Amino acid sequence: MKLISLPIKFKLMALMGALVICSIVFYLFMALDLFRKDKSAYIYENGINNVVSLSEQVRLVLGHNFQDLQVMLNDFGSKSEESIIPKIMKSQNNIIEIIVLNSKGEIQLEVLSDVVLERNELKSDHFEKLRLTEGFNLALLKTKVNTISHIPSSVGGVDHFLLGLYDKPSGLSIFGRVHSLEIINIFGRSKIYENFLMGSSGDVLAHKNSEKKDQAYSLVEEKYIQKIIQENQVLGMQELKNQQGDELLVAFNYLENYEMYVISQIFKEKAFLSAKFLINKSLYAAVFILSIVMFFVILFARSFSKPIEILSNATLRLAEGDFSTQVNLNRSDELGVLSKSFNFMSNKILAYMDEVKEKVELEKELEVAQLVQNSFFPPNNISFRGISLSTYYKPASSCGGDWWSYIPFNNKLIVLIGDATGHGVPSALITANVNAIRNNLKEMANTSPQLLSSAATILSLMNKSVCHAGTDILMTFFVAILDTDDMTITYSNAGHNPPIKLRKTDSKPKKSDLVPLLDGNNLRLGVKATTVYSDVKITYEVG
Repeated sequence: MKLISLPIKFKLMALMGALVICSIVFYLFMALDLFRKDKSAYIYENGINNVVSLSEQVRLVLGHNFQDLQVMLNDFGSKSEESIIPKIMKSQNNIIEIIVLNSKGEIQLEVLSDVVLERNELKSDHFEKLRLTEGFNLALLKTKVNTISHIPSSVGGVDHFLLGLYDKPSGLSIFGRVHSLEIINIFGRSKIYENFLMGSSGDVLAHKNSEKKDQAYSLVEEKYIQKIIQENQVLGMQELKNQQGDELLVAFNYLENYEMYVISQIFKEKAFLSAKFLINKSLYAAVFILSIVMFFVILFARSFSKPIEILSNATLRLAEGDFSTQVNLNRSDELGVLSKSFNFMSNKILAYMDEVKEKVELEKELEVAQLVQNSFFPPNNISFRGISLSTYYKPASSCGGDWWSYIPFNNKLIVLIGDATGHGVPSALITANVNAIRNNLKEMANTSPQLLSSAATILSLMNKSVCHAGTDILMTFFVAILDTDDMTITYSNAGHNPPIKLRKTDSKPKKSDLVPLLDGNNLRLGVKATTVYSDVKITYEVG
């Protein structure tokens, strides 16, 4: 009897095992290939984003520097008594020196930061000597409007940028030396990428530290740097090799306005190091995750669904108009933040409804105040013993500080015009005050007619009333007493716009027929209670 050399159960196990192994191998091959491609895309995208972010930071710093130069140039051109240039130099401690030149290249202004000289142990004439050796390319600046160049510490004593700005209308030029530390710091924040700022000719302008910066100066000889410059690409990322044969991922962005390149590079092996580690561990992680995922889904499903249900019910109550609805979830995750946001929103709605009620009440009060103030004004058209008055009044807001009135008394017509400073209720209250004085004068004139014989006397009474009102509001005022018997006008002015008298003429009126009444002008009402006003008398003609 022949013995069974290989039982069928082992064959089935072998077959099932082979199927499982083939399935796992196929799955891993597809998944890992997809993961590698996705990781590559992420690395490229992250490199591009990094170089774009660095470029924006450089643009921002240089933009602010050029903006400061423009402000200082405008200030110098305006020849103001109090220059703001020292304030800007003090507030922007990265500005080393400011030079303003005229169209002939002659120095008009030179401001130097003593702090920089002391910090770097430089002599006071250091930058003056530097200008003799380096100079300013004024011709290039006039063609480009703004220029920027880099002065290393080995040449300038302190590493800085020389910024130039030309103002064509005035012909003035301004050059500013700006410390490069702020830009260098931009390129020293990344622990993953090696970032540096490079000129269009290949010289490195800024790097994350001085040691690396000295090394970066030799990058101009690297073929991959020359390749980037020659291709004239604005933004991109390429896989390149350095002179040692190391593969690099190099992202670059060309700043056209400043003729600079922002370079961000990383060794390819280092960039994919985490991906390689994750690929090696992915099989174990997948098995582990699949074994626990269902357990945690069942365990935590209820803990996530219950708060969502509570929020949903609260939202329905809020939609029905119950704005006092509150959700109390003692959680520190997004659902807890969402519940707090919901409570904040409902409280804001309640507060807004209260504000609306207060606003409606305030508008009603303003309407009443407007009605009261409108009652202070006489009719728009008035006739008195051959004199006709036509008026028009429209406040800038619900209530205003403009006011006018008149007092008819025997053969005289007293016209009063005032304008309180500001708008709104405070100014309207002052007009109510002078309106009360007007009414008192009308009554008091029955026993003391002399009160209405002098415009200066009326202004003095009005001035004392405004001064004693206890506010900071002032009022311009004009009083005119028209005597219909002797055809005269007695007037006095307290800082109001001078009225204009039109001479009688048989022909079409000309500009010379308009005579402004400039005499008798004095301080506005409310400035000083002891102000003395004077009367001015003129004649007028019928017609």
